[in-house]
Amino acid sequence: VEALNDPYTIYLPPQDVEGFEKQIRGTFFGIGAEVDVHDNRLRVVSPLEGSPAWKAGVMAGENWCLLPSAAAFVDPLFSSGMSLTLLGIERLGRLFGECWSRPAFAEGLQEYAKASLAEADATANLVSASYASFSNFPLFTNLSMFYFAAASYSEMARRVEKNRLITRFLGLDRADFAPSFWEACDRLRSGEAQDASAFAEEVARAIAPLNIAGLSRPEKRNWYGVDLEDTIQSAEKLNYTPDAMRSLIATAEWAQFPKD
Repeated sequence: VEALNDPYTIYLPPQDVEGFEKQIRGTFFGIGAEVDVHDNRLRVVSPLEGSPAWKAGVMAGENWCLLPSAAAFVDPLFSSGMSLTLLGIERLGRLFGECWSRPAFAEGLQEYAKASLAEADATANLVSASYASFSNFPLFTNLSMFYFAAASYSEMARRVEKNRLITRFLGLDRADFAPSFWEACDRLRSGEAQDASAFAEEVARAIAPLNIAGLSRPEKRNWYGVDLEDTIQSAEKLNYTPDAMRSLIATAEWAQFPKD
């Protein structure tokens, strides 16, 4: 090695090679669907198992870690990459602030990696099921309600300082929400769900614990503007009373809209 005169070339003993390969080894998948062209249009032929297009074998080690955007790539159908990365940065910031130079730091890095990779898997699962339902667009729009219910609930929980009510992307930490999400994705990917009206009713019931934005209401025709009255009526889901939520919204800077 010394004869190469290359400062970036090193010798790895055989016992270290396996650990190094685990760190750099990744797993490659597709976008979640087999596609072809029919009548000059791209169509989904069959869905594949929901997995990130690429996922790192190891996301964190001793005093190092990857951001979610570097550890896994998920098809950007729902533009989830930025959200996953910001959530990862927030977790790391909290971890560095609370555990740096303490024994709990190493354990915290592993928990961070475990949570981040699980969220990448869940997002890929959503994307895969969404591609599977492209031929029946009402099924696709109803499935998307899981994403928007979790996203809007998480955003509002932060605004009203109830962050602990939901800490994982797509509500994966919510036992009253996550199982229904996985089941709905599985049903669309398998082709079991075909009745859009029945599926819409199932989704409306499933997202109810996190639905603070008036989602899955037929009269809105999938047009969801900002209506804080929906949040007020759903205040108990955020551990507020409707009156307390109304008072908070009346004075909160983020809830003030320019007047015409």
